[in-house]
Amino acid sequence: MTASPFARLARPLVLVVSFATAFATGACGGALGGPDTITSTADAPVRGAAVVLAAEPATPWPTDPVSVSEARVVGDSLHLVAEFGAGCRPHEFALVIGPGWRESYPVQVDALVSHNANGEMCRALGRRSLAFSLLPVRDAYRRAYRADTGTVALMLRPSGGTVRYAF
Repeated sequence: MTASPFARLARPLVLVVSFATAFATGACGGALGGPDTITSTADAPVRGAAVVLAAEPATPWPTDPVSVSEARVVGDSLHLVAEFGAGCRPHEFALVIGPGWRESYPVQVDALVSHNANGEMCRALGRRSLAFSLLPVRDAYRRAYRADTGTVALMLRPSGGTVRYAF
């Protein structure tokens, strides 16, 4: 059985803060967390870096239910507010880009907000601020188009929204 993308990447990515792990409190008693976790507060969003795919992964990224209620680009970061069922277990989030560019103006690319609920069955509503570095998107664009500046339309899934990233 092939491990999930989070399982394969969790240890090295936590060390470089390239994905986000959020913990909910409440329904199942108290805050969760530990030495290898990143928790969020209202003042400090969970931070990570976008994962840019060159090809379809052998194992799909997790797509547990998540709703993106806010999305905006600030500098070279995508800031999101995610809402999800929570309360008992750690939740992992990643921004998975691509693979491939849609030729249009501006260039479009799929941006999956991957959510791994780790089998969460609690019904409390979790709400977390997430921030993902878009520098990997900028760098992939520069390699693909040999241009220092550009604009990319991030087609957010599963929400269906679109945000523009200009650099």
